Amino acid sequence: MRSPALFRALFLSAALTAAAGTAAAVAAGSAGGSPSTGTASAPTAASAGLTLAGSDLLRGEVEKTFTAGGCVASRFDGSLPGLKYLRDGRADAALLFLQDKGSVPEIRSGAWLAVPVAFQSVVVAVNALVPVEQINLPTLAGIYSHQQPVNVKNWRDVAPVLKTDLQIIPVAQRTGHDLVAPLFRARALGGKEYRDTVSFYADAGRAAEQVRVNSNVVALLARPPAKGANLRVLAVVSPRTGSAYLPTADNLFNGDYPLSITLYAVVPVKNLARARPLLSLFESDALAEKLDAAGFVNVEKTLKKNLLKVLDR
Repeated sequence: MRSPALFRALFLSAALTAAAGTAAAVAAGSAGGSPSTGTASAPTAASAGLTLAGSDLLRGEVEKTFTAGGCVASRFDGSLPGLKYLRDGRADAALLFLQDKGSVPEIRSGAWLAVPVAFQSVVVAVNALVPVEQINLPTLAGIYSHQQPVNVKNWRDVAPVLKTDLQIIPVAQRTGHDLVAPLFRARALGGKEYRDTVSFYADAGRAAEQVRVNSNVVALLARPPAKGANLRVLAVVSPRTGSAYLPTADNLFNGDYPLSITLYAVVPVKNLARARPLLSLFESDALAEKLDAAGFVNVEKTLKKNLLKVLDR
């Protein structure tokens, strides 16, 4: 299987950097706060003293997988702080959202190892009655922002064959525990502002419900809706290949789906022996279940296990 395509920047944009640095900034606008710590009730001798850094979007249940598994401290303060913690020795390993792992000097040089474990994607959903199967980024930009070369207001602007002037209603989830809104703004809108008419929902279920009941709505979601939910997920055209892709695990891993970012397990080579107890946690079903519950897409189980073998040396 091909390696994930490398993107052009370390992180998405100032908006995505802020969101990855503090989950509250994605939805509520509050500061990220001080480093969180978690002490396992009974750390094992092998894992005692390990510190794991990570994205603050993983605070809560995902973080508990590691504190319960023996990490004596966790610093889930964001991906940018996580890089700093690794560099200054305040963390032994980290779970970080990186837009381009090759832009991290330590990863590029081989001093750190980075293994993909999950993805955050932006899923574009429409009502099942809408006869559209795919869409490109300029059209999406024209729907969600007025600061674009193309202004898209109705379905005829999306597909002239539809011949309807019914106005498109754009909505998006913004729960505070995902990167949907900042990721889409950076990748599709070029950092430009959303239209004032975009409705944001702190409940992902409510955002999806708008599509179910109204054929004029387009929604940005973190995960595909359940089958039979009267919604259709649109394939998004990749500027790199010119082909349209659905947000499947394979397409995310291959770097084909253009609206995604990767969560990496990052371990400095000098820490491999010390951090080895984390290996079973990185590939555990418990972590996969919690990442899935949080709206992230896991790397396929067997593939993830094989990829993580690089850390077991």
